[in-house]
Amino acid sequence: MKGKEEIERLKTVYKKERKPSLLNDIPFLTQLTFFIQRRDWEIINILKRQGVTSLEDKRIIDVGCGMGRELINLIRYGVRPENLFGIDLLEDRIAEAKSLHPYLILDAAMLQNSRTQMNILILLCSLPFLLQFLIRI
Repeated sequence: MKGKEEIERLKTVYKKERKPSLLNDIPFLTQLTFFIQRRDWEIINILKRQGVTSLEDKRIIDVGCGMGRELINLIRYGVRPENLFGIDLLEDRIAEAKSLHPYLILDAAMLQNSRTQMNILILLCSLPFLLQFLIRI
C-alpha cells in the first residue's frame, strides 16, 4: 500500500508545483523564453556529441509530459508526431494534452508492450519528482 500512498503524495506535490496559469504565460515570460532556447541549444549539442544528426526517425518519450509542450517543441526539430509519446501522473494534464494535440500518443499502456522501444527519454520536468520518489524508497 505504501507505493500507492507515495504516488498520491507525489501527485499532490506535482499539482502544487505546476500552476496552470504559469504554463499558459510561458511564451510571454522573456527570461523563461531565453532559458528554453538555451536549453534546446544544449540538448541539440548533447545529441550531436552522441552522433545524432537527425531526429526524423527517433521515437521519443517524455516522462512527465504535462500538456505536451515539450513534445510539440520537438516537431520543430524534425521529429514525426507519430514518434512522440508522453506519460504523466496527472490524468487532467494528459486529458488536456490529448485535446490540444490528438496526434500524440499519450498512453502509459503502450509501455507495457515489450516491443515498444524508444530512442530518447526526456525527463525535463519530472526528474526532481522522480528523485524525491527514489530517495523515499
